[in-house]
Amino acid sequence: MKKTKRLWLGFSLTSVLMAGTSLGGSYYVMENFEPALYREQRIVVGGDTLSQAEFAENIEKKEGVWFFRNAETGELTDLNVLSDFRTKGDRRYRLYQKLQLKKHVDTIMVKKDRVQNRLYYFYGPNDSIPNMPSMGSVDWDRLNIRHFVSDDPKVQARLDVYNNARNCTERHENQHFIGAQNGLTKSGRSYETVFGDMCMDEVAANLAQFMEQRKNYLEHGRDETYITPRFEFYKKWLHGDSLAAGDSIPPLYGFRGTWLKPNSPFAGEITAEEAAFIANGIFDSWKKDKFPIYINRNVNRTVHLLKEADYNGCQDHPDEHRELMRRIFNIDGIDFYQYIAGRENEFVRELPPEHKERFANLLKIKKNKMDYFEKVGQLTQNDPQKKERHFAAVKLKHRWNKFVGRLTGR
Repeated sequence: MKKTKRLWLGFSLTSVLMAGTSLGGSYYVMENFEPALYREQRIVVGGDTLSQAEFAENIEKKEGVWFFRNAETGELTDLNVLSDFRTKGDRRYRLYQKLQLKKHVDTIMVKKDRVQNRLYYFYGPNDSIPNMPSMGSVDWDRLNIRHFVSDDPKVQARLDVYNNARNCTERHENQHFIGAQNGLTKSGRSYETVFGDMCMDEVAANLAQFMEQRKNYLEHGRDETYITPRFEFYKKWLHGDSLAAGDSIPPLYGFRGTWLKPNSPFAGEITAEEAAFIANGIFDSWKKDKFPIYINRNVNRTVHLLKEADYNGCQDHPDEHRELMRRIFNIDGIDFYQYIAGRENEFVRELPPEHKERFANLLKIKKNKMDYFEKVGQLTQNDPQKKERHFAAVKLKHRWNKFVGRLTGR
């Protein structure tokens, strides 16, 4: 009798499975359902730890999206969002979208010690910038600018170059804010790429600052005092010291034509040749003068920016990255990135080994801590349609297990 029952059960199951191609296909899906992903015995949702069966029992589909329904409160949680690596990694970016920049000016008194021939800076306890004699900074929605004054006319003459009217500090710091709002604070990039982008953020800020100085230079009758020493390469070009008129333009700058005479571009808009010269000149000067002292700072900025991102949020997306760079380097309507595209890799190549090792260790920690939803995001490449199929299979697998359990008396 028992043998007959087992034969009947086997026949019944076979009949069910062979009843149609749809159920047969479902059986294949269920028996081959992402075993690497489904090893988790517990799944955490909203602080509650659930078994696989409890989780699957309480998921439901609404308008093409799968949700988890809390059995006690009835609250719905969007599983697309829960498995989206950008949800956690982009919190800072989302906060930036809501900010409006406010400017604050700190007045710094400067006196000269004539005995020691040194300048001393005096600032109050509420000064917004901790470093002296820094000229500016941006902190979330607060743009801080220093204004240096002295009762000594000779000292004041030396200080004027650091004040906003000539230095264009506000334009520099504002560009950092623009970069943050345009995507520099997003995840979806590796540690190394973010580090390179933090350096490119400084290049872009210097570009914006220079363009403001160049505008002031033209508006004040080509007064070269409005081009500060930071952009000395450009002042040399104005005098023909960098490239003699008629010289061949270096292939690095993207042109092989004839270099224009120094003053010829200023009758109208910036030419492509001048834009290429500016972009590469600022990149080269920043890399030479500033990169060594920015390495530690930008490494720490990178770690902080990716702190909340999961393993998937620390992977590169080249197309997104190129678009990000084009947005960051669209300054005064000019696409400067086309002239320095890919040069951010120079910063990555010169990153000291100890920092590369730090990045690798942080990524390894994130990989080892991946939970069920992070793995879903990885498996589906964050694609909503793939997630829909994934959670549909979870539900189907659960129903199948319940069905088989009832047939076998479990």
